[in-house]
Amino acid sequence: MMETAEIIRHFQISGRFSGSKPFGTGNINDTFRIETAEGKPYLLQRVNTEVFKKPEEVQSNIERVTRYLKERIASENGDPLRETLTPVPACDGGTGCRDGDGRFWRVYTFIENTRSCAQPASLSELYETGLAFGRFERRLSGFPAETLYETIPAFHDTPTRVRQLLTAREADVCGRRAEVLPELRMLMDRMNRADLFVKAFKAGRIPMRVVHNDTKTSNALLDAETGRALCVCDLDTVMPGFAAYDFGDGIRSGASQAAEDEPDLNKVTLSIEKAGAFAKGYLEETGNILTEDERQLLPEGVWMITFEQAMRFLADYLNGDIYYKTSYPGHNLVRARNQIALVLEIERREAEIRHLCHG
Repeated sequence: MMETAEIIRHFQISGRFSGSKPFGTGNINDTFRIETAEGKPYLLQRVNTEVFKKPEEVQSNIERVTRYLKERIASENGDPLRETLTPVPACDGGTGCRDGDGRFWRVYTFIENTRSCAQPASLSELYETGLAFGRFERRLSGFPAETLYETIPAFHDTPTRVRQLLTAREADVCGRRAEVLPELRMLMDRMNRADLFVKAFKAGRIPMRVVHNDTKTSNALLDAETGRALCVCDLDTVMPGFAAYDFGDGIRSGASQAAEDEPDLNKVTLSIEKAGAFAKGYLEETGNILTEDERQLLPEGVWMITFEQAMRFLADYLNGDIYYKTSYPGHNLVRARNQIALVLEIERREAEIRHLCHG
């Protein structure tokens, strides 16, 4: 692609550009694998500035966090080039640049011989994914969370997500409200639980930490040969937050037996075995840093993040599909109904989920 060939010239890559192709299945940014004549690949991303209004702040967070992680990894005799992302410097300073149309771009070195699991097939994959995210939080436990930018304001502030859904319902800009009344009613019946973590934080029960905030299992990279946890990627939403959301999202995405956009709701069930595998890995790494109150609230994070995701998909559908990439008309509605079904499944399995965290 001529565009990627031109953009890559603004970064200090090693080698001569020889080609590019789309990479990954992300819902937000556009990602390309860059090949060089010398054989060293890179990852080029065009950041979605409709979602990330201040991409320079996003990139500042990533630079600081990865620098800190590399120091921690080295102190643990790990491999800093494989166990965290490496942003490539831009030719004019920093690690990002804007093109003539104002679009924001960045480049990472490509971590080869890895794989991710959008839907982990085995318990070992869930366990290793839990290790990856838990290790990420443990290594960053000494980083001052308050010094990071909030890349998406109120990202996991569930009461704010409630208000956004209600605003979308009232505006009904696309005339879609009438077809989603049952979904709206189901979510509105549960809105009184939305402020649980906000209240716990204000009461001093749980701390604000540096967390990933998007721990879907595809954001953890495993070594392709050994299957061992290696690296956490997609760091755009790394900012202050609560551990329970990261824990919950790992189970939401990894232990559901169906893809997030599976239209057959009978297939949307939760595997307690997979949830347990993720929880085991996560708690092995975070057990010494989490407070007792944080650990007590981890099961609530599974319900809360799924409830929140259902609201986000439904609000985006009502607003005209302006946030998430969609592949067909009604894609966000399918996603919303899928997540609502998962909320109901989590409610049915609440005691079992709680047992995973407390024995």
